[in-house]
Amino acid sequence: DNWSVRYRGYLTVPSDGVYTLFTASDDGSRMHVGSTLVVENNFAQGVTERSGTIALAAGTHLVTIEFAQG
Repeated sequence: DNWSVRYRGYLTVPSDGVYTLFTASDDGSRMHVGSTLVVENNFAQGVTERSGTIALAAGTHLVTIEFAQG
């Protein structure tokens, strides 16, 4: 209980477009692409899936996922 972790990696998209990304968590998570918050799922709850959309250009983008266990 009461810990958190931050994962960083890269997402490569094949073409320009609007993409929908998801997290599923309890106790909280957030997903950023670059500096943009795409999925806000940072709530004390049972396992819940939430999504967000972002327009991305073809190529590779930094993704950061923050996860908390309370």
